[in-house]
Amino acid sequence: MHLGQVCIGKLIGKDETFAVKVVDKRHILRYNKQHYIMTEKKCLSMLNHHTVIKLVSTFQDESSLCTLPLSLSLSLSLSLSL
Repeated sequence: MHLGQVCIGKLIGKDETFAVKVVDKRHILRYNKQHYIMTEKKCLSMLNHHTVIKLVSTFQDESSLCTLPLSLSLSLSLSLSL
């Protein structure tokens, strides 16, 4: 994995599909990108606008940081109604 990738995820037991952004921690540390990651998280958490996907959650494991925005079905229906 390079800097990161976006995958489609589904919550267990739910019928919602999410776009999950997965970023490699080694890349963040190697290229000193911690500030950019924290700024992105802070901005997405604060923004409340119909053209910006709302951040729902973040989580991590030993090798990756993940961001979980609004569900794809809801964000697609929002974009189609614009």
